[in-house]
Amino acid sequence: STQSFDLPSQGYTQDTHQQSAQVIESSVLGTSAVNDVRFQFLHNRLSQRGVSSAPEIDVLGAFTGGGTFPLNYTSDNKLELQDNVTMVHGAHTIKFGARLRNDRLEQQSTSNFNGRFIFAAAPGGDSALGVYQQNQLLAAQGVPQAQIAAMGFGPSEFLLTAGNPVANVNVFDAGVYMQDDWRVTPNMSLSAGLRYEGQASVSDHADLAPRLGFAWAPGGRNRKTVIRAGGGMFYDRFPTNLLANAALLNGVNQTQYIIRNPLFYPAIPSVAALAVLNVQPG
Repeated sequence: STQSFDLPSQGYTQDTHQQSAQVIESSVLGTSAVNDVRFQFLHNRLSQRGVSSAPEIDVLGAFTGGGTFPLNYTSDNKLELQDNVTMVHGAHTIKFGARLRNDRLEQQSTSNFNGRFIFAAAPGGDSALGVYQQNQLLAAQGVPQAQIAAMGFGPSEFLLTAGNPVANVNVFDAGVYMQDDWRVTPNMSLSAGLRYEGQASVSDHADLAPRLGFAWAPGGRNRKTVIRAGGGMFYDRFPTNLLANAALLNGVNQTQYIIRNPLFYPAIPSVAALAVLNVQPG
């Protein structure tokens, strides 16, 4: 069969939790100014737990069985505070304020921590499914796996990831801005603004973002058309989950072992033994 499918042992349970809290306070400052303060807290947690802790068995083009992963989860806590002031002074509407955000992310990835045996088709011979079936028949007859592998019916590859599965990342970013909307004439207004942003945990800590625009309503009193144009610089913040992935896959927290034509199926040697096998030609 060329249609691959997952056995029930590949299943996992998934739980999702979400909590949020928001507080908004608006104040009138005299006769020409308004201050808006907003605070928000968001908590999200997603966890996935595999139903089997057995090594994964991947028979290419046929099926995948065994366990998936012990436990993967992502826990994300976000805090955000905004303070915005709007002032009217003659023909000018001036806005300024600041935004502070903090994102604390904890992520655990145990994918491939159970180990994974791959059965592939024999060159010019049996399909991957045929190789696996012969392996099972010979093993049931008491033939050692080393001998089965020598006959060409062993797994072609074994993969295992070991080490620290957890990454913690805390990212803070801030931005301040000022904008002036100037009504030059009854039918034309100009807008100019400048925003300054910075983010921790990346090498680029400060960005200036100027903006400029205008609105013009041609015609007489009964103006039905407004022409608007503008431009500026805008920045996206670097996602926290990418920083967490970089921490997990930095070559120190986790190590992947790849063994060609392993002779130890279905048992898994210790990590120390795999480290020795990993440097030997397969």
